[in-house]
Amino acid sequence: MIVLDDRKLGRGLSKLVMINSGVSEYVEIETDRATHLAGENGLGKTSILSTLQFLMIDNWKNMKFVMDQPDTEEHYFPHDRSSIIFEIKTPDKSTHMVIFRGNNVADDKRYSRFYADGNYDKSLFIDSDNIAMEWEDVFVNMSNQGREVTPLKSPIELRNKLRPLGWLPTKDKENVHNDFVTLLKTLNTLGKVRENDLKQVLLNINSGIQTRIDFNVEFGDSWHRHLKRRKLVSTFDENATQIHTLEELFQSLESNKTILDGSCDKCGPSVAFFNSDFEQIKKDKNIKISEVERAKQEIDLTVKNLKDSHEEGKRQITELEIRISDGKKEAEWVEKNTEKSLEILAESTRKEYTELESAFNKSQSGKLTLQQINSEENRINQEIINDKRQLESESSTILFDLMSNGFGDSELALSYLSRNLLKSEGKIVDKDEFSRFIDRIEQSRNGDGMQFNGLEIDNVNQFIRKIKEDPTVIKSKIENNQSRIEELEKLKLIATEREKQEAALREKKMKMEDAQSNLSRFKLWNSTGLSNYEANIAKRKEQVTLNEEMLEILKNEKKRSAELEVNIVSMKGEITQLQSKIDEINRNWNEMVEELPSGFAYGQKEEMGITDLILELQRGLEVARLIRKEQKKFTQSQDILMPQFSDLLPYTSREEFIEQILDLNSNAEEQREKIGKEWDHLFDNISRSANLMRNGIRTLKQEVNGINKIFKGIQVSNLERFHVEFKMNSNNLEYFSELNSFSKYSTDVATIQSMERIGKELVNRRSIDLADEFRLEFQVGFKGAKRAKIVTNLDQAGSTGTIVLIKAVLLMVLLYKRIQTKTSRVPIPFFLDEVGVFGANNKGQIIEVARKLDFQIFTASPDSMEDADVVYPILGGRKDDRIVVIPRMAIKQAIEIDEEE
Repeated sequence: MIVLDDRKLGRGLSKLVMINSGVSEYVEIETDRATHLAGENGLGKTSILSTLQFLMIDNWKNMKFVMDQPDTEEHYFPHDRSSIIFEIKTPDKSTHMVIFRGNNVADDKRYSRFYADGNYDKSLFIDSDNIAMEWEDVFVNMSNQGREVTPLKSPIELRNKLRPLGWLPTKDKENVHNDFVTLLKTLNTLGKVRENDLKQVLLNINSGIQTRIDFNVEFGDSWHRHLKRRKLVSTFDENATQIHTLEELFQSLESNKTILDGSCDKCGPSVAFFNSDFEQIKKDKNIKISEVERAKQEIDLTVKNLKDSHEEGKRQITELEIRISDGKKEAEWVEKNTEKSLEILAESTRKEYTELESAFNKSQSGKLTLQQINSEENRINQEIINDKRQLESESSTILFDLMSNGFGDSELALSYLSRNLLKSEGKIVDKDEFSRFIDRIEQSRNGDGMQFNGLEIDNVNQFIRKIKEDPTVIKSKIENNQSRIEELEKLKLIATEREKQEAALREKKMKMEDAQSNLSRFKLWNSTGLSNYEANIAKRKEQVTLNEEMLEILKNEKKRSAELEVNIVSMKGEITQLQSKIDEINRNWNEMVEELPSGFAYGQKEEMGITDLILELQRGLEVARLIRKEQKKFTQSQDILMPQFSDLLPYTSREEFIEQILDLNSNAEEQREKIGKEWDHLFDNISRSANLMRNGIRTLKQEVNGINKIFKGIQVSNLERFHVEFKMNSNNLEYFSELNSFSKYSTDVATIQSMERIGKELVNRRSIDLADEFRLEFQVGFKGAKRAKIVTNLDQAGSTGTIVLIKAVLLMVLLYKRIQTKTSRVPIPFFLDEVGVFGANNKGQIIEVARKLDFQIFTASPDSMEDADVVYPILGGRKDDRIVVIPRMAIKQAIEIDEEE
């Protein structure tokens, strides 16, 4: 690791001095690569940093201050002894000063610019009494040191002075300098920059591209004139095609109607026959279905009853098996015992219990339980702990010592002493002397009043107070509680023995009850249990046989029901199938005869089978549908043509129209030639504007690629990836691409409609702005993160620090691209205000990128910043809130840099 703690700049802005300027009485800041101002809000940090704009921009149209120009000039240059001085170092290590000095209020301009060689020297501007000098005295001081002072009348003269020194790295071209100013002023106001502002910056620094097309203004009139001429020619072409279509439809309709007449004449008799015969067939089938359904319902009822009986039998068998199992266990138990032995056991356990119960009751009247004793013992122990804690906390006080030595009854004397004194830590060191002091106070009392040490009190009763904190009372309470604990311990031993006796009594009672229960159980088995057990075995055998017979009957009945169901479904299917065919026949027949003239009658011919009839009807139906479709087209064609030719063929009926229209199609070649020439001219003009905007998009993409390339060439410790993606927002320019598809000779309907659509959309849009056509997407990868963070909208991304980091890096790289020269340049200074909200990592990354791109960065926030090279505290509290900053106030910070291998 290499630790750099002395990295004084060899070039760039080396000092910033303010004398009676802004809120500053005197500010002298020796700058570094990263200079930070730390102080509370409202002290003037922003006022100091904003002065950098005078040096780097010096143009009121582009400088951004809190106030407007007159108020800002009044703020920084209130009188002719106000100055802002920049000490700058050039690439050849020479030092110069750029001075902005306030003028007399009578002058037209509020301040003037000057240039001088050499380092800044406070004694040139401030006298020995620490008062700013008149400018004439400053001029004399510089002349005495051989320094030449050059007045600079305008910002251009200032730039022309700085460029030869290699200090201002912009070419002597106005557009190049404007790009530099645009980027620098945007950096200086980074916190207020929105996403659209960044896009506008990209457009502004690429000023040669076309950023806007207003179709209506530039091409609207020419477009509408051309479209009107093209539609005129299209009317003739469109009508010629429509006439040809109308003629083909007329001939096809006549032919198909003849075919349909023959098909209807052939199918009519068979349709009538099947409709009359079907109803009788359907009636007979339904009667048969009803008979079978009734028979099935009777069988289903029998199946249900059998199933219920079978389930009930299974339930009874299960219940009997449980009883038999219980009876078997009972028989085994009875076999192991005798009635005599059970009677003896019952009598002996009863006698043991009654004897023990009588003895226990006599000895246990009015005693505490063990639980009650434990509860009382816990309560008393807690009281002892609390009293000891109180006694211990007061044992070192004067009051405690007084009470312990028997002075507690001297209420007048103790009330005479202050309560805070009595509560203080201390003790009696001479009891006799203190006793005499107490006696004198007590003896000074005369009735309700007293006289003591020259003090007379009329009524002492008003301040005498009872002393409650008597330690002897607390000690006595502790001793009494400890005695009570000893008594409870004895009672606990007695209670423990009693609980053992109670447990023995409960055990005797349980044995007695078990013996009596077993005797009753034995007698019950002999009286009724054995006979019930044998009866249950016989019932189970009988029920099993009955259930097996019912199950066989149930299977047979279910089989009969299923066979009847199949028969019913089959008969219903036959009716449905026949009904479907009849419905199809009627539907097709009705649709066919709709296309025949009213009064049609078919002749009596031989009837066809149902299959042949259906096929013939399908063929006839296809012809009928074709007639309907063609008739619709024929009518539509007439409706289209008749209004178009209403002037040529007035009062023409629909029947007469078709014969007359065939002669009216004419030629429009002369108009076609005019359309071609007009379109060539219009298309060239529109394409030229669209291509200029496309070239602008390519230029912006190259700009973005350049940003990514530059960032890849630097290494930032905690920022592993910074990538800008140029993405299109819309396809508005594709409207112009569609123009290529329009032939200059084409007058078809589709072309006319497309041209009308595109023209309408372009006119309604009013204009296409390049800024709306694209957006920027950012990928930021921090060290240790699993994936890069993707930001698609800077205004809605959330994290303030990350968004400012993106803006700062983007603008620094763009500025870096535009200030590179073949010769060496100085680090360009810029400032970021209120960086406290950015987050520690983001601040450090911005400063590190600034170093890598050879910038000089100034920041400000309420707190210090560890990433800065030097920190100046801005302190308030001076008279009139004036600020004083001098170099010895600076806090230099050591920066660790990884040593490259």
